[in-house]
Amino acid sequence: MGRKIKADRTERILSTIGENDGKFSAAGIAKLLGLHPQAVIRALTALESKPEKYLHEDDKGFLGIFKK
Repeated sequence: MGRKIKADRTERILSTIGENDGKFSAAGIAKLLGLHPQAVIRALTALESKPEKYLHEDDKGFLGIFKK
């Protein structure tokens, strides 16, 4: 049994990644939103089970939204 992920927090994280596509790592996103880095990591891990959300991480650890 794991922690429940707050939907509003997850949406804030996704919108921040979308607005800053490829500019920040998970720790950078956490600083922007005033969250603990582990909270961002947990939210991103929970998104793996949702097929409509496609995120990618480049070789330097920067996050972005996958575009077809």
